[in-house]
Amino acid sequence: MMTQLRAALAAALILLPGAAAAEAVLSYRMEETVEAPVDEVWKAIATAEGLSTWMAPAANVELRLGGAYELLFMPQAEPGKRGMEGTKVLSFIPGRMISYTGTAPPNFPTVRAQGGPWGVYELEPDGTARTRVVFHGMVPDRGEEWRAAFEAAQKAQREYTFPRLKRRFKEGPLSFGKH
Repeated sequence: MMTQLRAALAAALILLPGAAAAEAVLSYRMEETVEAPVDEVWKAIATAEGLSTWMAPAANVELRLGGAYELLFMPQAEPGKRGMEGTKVLSFIPGRMISYTGTAPPNFPTVRAQGGPWGVYELEPDGTARTRVVFHGMVPDRGEEWRAAFEAAQKAQREYTFPRLKRRFKEGPLSFGKH
């Protein structure tokens, strides 16, 4: 199954929305093992209810091609300043993989205006009570601002996303007053 997912990911790199056919793409891969069964991790990653227990105070997920995959880090803020608004599901395999368009923080205005990065979560059972989570992040290499956004995305994944996901299953639903 992982071979099929990797082949699909490689094909997706060629067809990324908004990326020119010959455009260079920056990518990174991160992996962690989470102490929870794959079906529980899937719910945490692919549902609004699950995402709101660890990733953002509010989320909007429509699990369908082109459906919403929005993470609202500041849900009370005015539209356009709440977080990952307008981001969409690119593809999914239920219980195994979800890919989505991303966005960039306001301090990367060009990247934000032109569609931002893309993300892919892959899940693989590691026994019955653990899940291997692989995240692939991608962004077109369109210059300095794009490379800075790429570095910021990697840092956020490493220092915020994966640690919070692991804590979610160690401690239960997380609050959003502190990271």
